Amino acid sequence: MPRVQQALSLLGTSLNEHRQFNPALARKTLRLSMNDMAETLLLPPLLERLEKEAAGVTVESFHVPRDQLAKELAANTLDFALDIPLATAPQLQQQRLHQDRYLCMLRNGHPLAGESSLTLDQYLQLEHIHVSSRRTGPGLADIALNKLGRRRNIKLRVQHYRVAPLVVLRTDLALTVPASLASQYSARLFELPFQIPLMDWHLLWHKNLHEDPANRWLREQLLAVLAV
Repeated sequence: MPRVQQALSLLGTSLNEHRQFNPALARKTLRLSMNDMAETLLLPPLLERLEKEAAGVTVESFHVPRDQLAKELAANTLDFALDIPLATAPQLQQQRLHQDRYLCMLRNGHPLAGESSLTLDQYLQLEHIHVSSRRTGPGLADIALNKLGRRRNIKLRVQHYRVAPLVVLRTDLALTVPASLASQYSARLFELPFQIPLMDWHLLWHKNLHEDPANRWLREQLLAVLAV
């Protein structure tokens, strides 16, 4: 079945190469795989753009496990994914979509809110929220701290980024969060007192659809609303 689906996809791409895509007349469902934070950053500007230029395009957003992305993109049950770069998926096209640095977020009334900056000792004295869809395992901040021989105190582990800032605003817990999300809240934001890799999102799609006019136009819109 995967080979049949791939053959049909190639046939469709070949036919599509000889026709143009008119976004104003298009009737299509755009299917995206992303997490809740990506939805927050991408969907508002994307829907605003589609409403003006391609009102007949509807959008479905859901989460596909990382190890299933290549399969679903090949089967055309998914158009694009927003995720980290996948080095083990040569059948996929990937392009950097968005980069963001991490900050430490505290409520405005927090005892440390008046500080001009946070030291590493102050950061480690805080109780932290850790956001992960997994039950166990470290995050980027924990991995970076482990390299320094240090460890933070995780008080709360949650699945989604959208709920974590709401907890911060009502408690003394700290959240290490991408700047683009943190800036949406009235809170005290600090640069981290240690080095952590940037959050790096890539747009992924299947090579079979790279020259497809509809895929290409939609890809351009996605890249435009979250330009690096």
